[in-house]
Amino acid sequence: MRTVFLALTLYFMCLNSALAVSSDNTYTHNTAFAVPELSFKIAGIYWLPDYLKDNIDSNHRTETAPDNSGDRHDAGYTCEKTYNLYTSCTAPQIVEKIYNMGKIICYKCKCHDNYKTTSCKTGWHLSGTPCKIGTTSYYAGCDVDPCPTGYTAGKTCNSAGYTLEKSGQSGDQYCGKCVAKTCPSGFTKGLADCNGKAHSEGWTHSSSGYSGDSICGRCDAKSCAQGYTAGLADCNGQSQPSGWTHSSNGYAGDSICGKCSANSCPAGYTAGVTQCSNTTSWTYGSNGYAGNSICGKCTAKTCASGFTAGLGNCSGKTSPAAVYWKFSSNGYSGNNICGKCTEMTCSEKNALCPAGKLNLDYYYSNGALRCLMK
Repeated sequence: MRTVFLALTLYFMCLNSALAVSSDNTYTHNTAFAVPELSFKIAGIYWLPDYLKDNIDSNHRTETAPDNSGDRHDAGYTCEKTYNLYTSCTAPQIVEKIYNMGKIICYKCKCHDNYKTTSCKTGWHLSGTPCKIGTTSYYAGCDVDPCPTGYTAGKTCNSAGYTLEKSGQSGDQYCGKCVAKTCPSGFTKGLADCNGKAHSEGWTHSSSGYSGDSICGRCDAKSCAQGYTAGLADCNGQSQPSGWTHSSNGYAGDSICGKCSANSCPAGYTAGVTQCSNTTSWTYGSNGYAGNSICGKCTAKTCASGFTAGLGNCSGKTSPAAVYWKFSSNGYSGNNICGKCTEMTCSEKNALCPAGKLNLDYYYSNGALRCLMK
């Protein structure tokens, strides 16, 4: 019996030398089978009583198939289906245990200790290749999310002409971009002055903030001075243009400020006189226009030869006395009668006294007729 015991001890020592590998990766399944792909170390010394109890020293342990893992002799058995293990560990998985199932080698896989992350907060995303154990994927950490195209993490707008637009988050910073503001209604982006106008002096420039880096400006037409009309370039629109004088005073926008002033009638003519009330004694004449009104005048007609305008009687005669003058008229010159005084003949003078009682001689007494007896 002692001889048999020693023989068995030597057998298992030799067998153990073939199976011993690194402290974490040496397992069997009740079968003497070396794992071909593993690196071998110098065999450790195991005592048969310990080996038979599936215990090894220094944290070495020989694993059998997991409980309820099925019969390894089933047709088509696999690590995954039969033993709930893995045929291999896929990076970044690492081997936790190796199981020698006789016909196949199965692995229990795990993730490195730095693979603990399963989710990230807003602005971050899981980084790297996942380490999947069962239905759970583990990651080494979180990387910052990139901002959408055109956006910058932590963007600020230092100009009053921009509005900060945010879209998403990159890490702990918002993603932003500066969008040029729209100019208020009536204002034009980049209009810094009115020099582009045909008559810049007719415009007033004003501004209202910025759109991006460009000023929001507009040009408002100035008003014409009192009495002037925007766009009035001449007086041709008047019914009698010759009766007007055009003048200008600057611009309202690009339109000239003009006015038409009525001309004055020449001396002696009156605006609006178109005829004479009495054409017998007056002669009508015109000379141009004052504004749209004709310049007209009525000129007194000339008395006939020998007649004097305005001579209504002969009372002003003194030599001889007025009583010896005959007055006669011939129409009017304007509003004045045309009159003349004709001295009486001798017989006409004598006839002034009663017949037979007056001396044919006649005298003047203070301009009055004096009759004398013979």
